[in-house]
Amino acid sequence: MIDFHSHILPGMDDGAADADISLEMLRRSKDSGVELVVSTSHFYLSDNDVDEFLQRRRFACDALKTAMQSDGGSFPDIIFGAEVAYTRHIANVKDIKKLCIEGTDYMLLELPYDDWDSNLFEDIYSLTLLGIRPILAHLDRFMYQEQHFDDLLSLNVLCQINADSLMTSKGRKNILKLFKLDAAHILGSDMHNITSRAPNLAEGYAMLTKKFGSEYSDYLKSNSVRILDNKTPPPPTMLPRLGFIKTISL
Repeated sequence: MIDFHSHILPGMDDGAADADISLEMLRRSKDSGVELVVSTSHFYLSDNDVDEFLQRRRFACDALKTAMQSDGGSFPDIIFGAEVAYTRHIANVKDIKKLCIEGTDYMLLELPYDDWDSNLFEDIYSLTLLGIRPILAHLDRFMYQEQHFDDLLSLNVLCQINADSLMTSKGRKNILKLFKLDAAHILGSDMHNITSRAPNLAEGYAMLTKKFGSEYSDYLKSNSVRILDNKTPPPPTMLPRLGFIKTISL
């Protein structure tokens, strides 16, 4: 399994407070079957520019690597990106492409929680003109913006969903809506710590398989591999439709 959304770097953001917590998050992930973690620390332009962020990330990465070597345990592989908070005219931010997931043109983009408007869609489109392929972080949190999804998805973006949404009936029904809209492409834990937002990717996949079927979980897993190969996932047209009884039992 590949965890596409995580906050594991010590002291980098509101995720792991120190290296000990980072190691425990990674250890639990590895024990559950996660082979690779995409580190996506929060990037807010209001806090630092891209170069400052990348320098902080290097320091945090070095601290984590030192702790991993000292521990000597078995951990998932790690590659680096960022969870980039949307800001107006984001495509004009100097060196914004450096925040893509390493080795790819994909960028994890966190949308605003206030009302969306044409400026947002214009700015996302401008990112694509730079060759950046946006992945929208935890779209399952934005179901209250559903009236804007047609405009959003017309921009040829990919969408990440959080494993914790699969743990409730309401969340699963929302995710079924996203699958039907071709708006659920990859799964992430969005882990921040070992308590309230602990590693849960394996649990998410297990629930997805139980409630939706193995075709759904296999689809998300294969998409994760394709994205890290800088390829485009196929549309979910091959996924079986859930019957009425299965749908109401979600």
